[in-house]
Amino acid sequence: MKRRVIALLMTMSLAAAVLSGCGSAVPATQTSAAPAATEAAPAATEAAPAATEAAPAATEAATEAAPAATEEELDPSVNNIDQDALKQDFIKSIENSDYEDVKLPEDKDIQITVVSDYKNYESLEYLTYLFFGANGINYAQYYTADRGTGDVITLDQLVKSDQATYDAISDNIRSQMEEQMQQDDTVKYFTDDFKGVDKDSLWYLGNDGSLIITFPEATIAPHSDGIINFTIPSDVFDPTKVL
Repeated sequence: MKRRVIALLMTMSLAAAVLSGCGSAVPATQTSAAPAATEAAPAATEAAPAATEAAPAATEAATEAAPAATEEELDPSVNNIDQDALKQDFIKSIENSDYEDVKLPEDKDIQITVVSDYKNYESLEYLTYLFFGANGINYAQYYTADRGTGDVITLDQLVKSDQATYDAISDNIRSQMEEQMQQDDTVKYFTDDFKGVDKDSLWYLGNDGSLIITFPEATIAPHSDGIINFTIPSDVFDPTKVL
């Protein structure tokens, strides 16, 4: 009987030990899994900033693409410039000129030339020969217009009515005059007659978008020199930054 009791106690002790061992094994497994989950969380957190950084990049790319679409040139076949309306303005300018007893030109006597084509802008020269008395003169007007809208751009719009810009352009033209006369004794400009550039000065765009100021015959140089043009350097005024 005593032996049975001892055996029973030993069996119960062994069972308790086994149960104790099983109970400790489960928490060990759960504990080791927890750090893995904890380490995974920072990785996910680090991935989030990467996604956040990617979003601005995509936004900037879309923003940069938008101006490109806006600045896309028109189809060359699109031209809404009303040349007939410009011709009437050209004739009106002759009527309002200082030339006396001048005979107005007929349509066949007016030569229309596209002198430049920059992006969506076209510059046209309207030219005729005016007779007054025994003399005559080549008379020209220039128009720069948006081919898409047909709107004519004035010099005042181009320089935004800024007198400092007008002064800078005028000073550059004076410098060009003086330099040309110094380099060539045959070149003569009426520098005293040059009063500077203003909103009524003649101009057009070069094919590269540069500003070209033009003067009628016999205004700042001898009649034999014809119509005089000056190209303004981009560091003085750059129309491409405005158009």
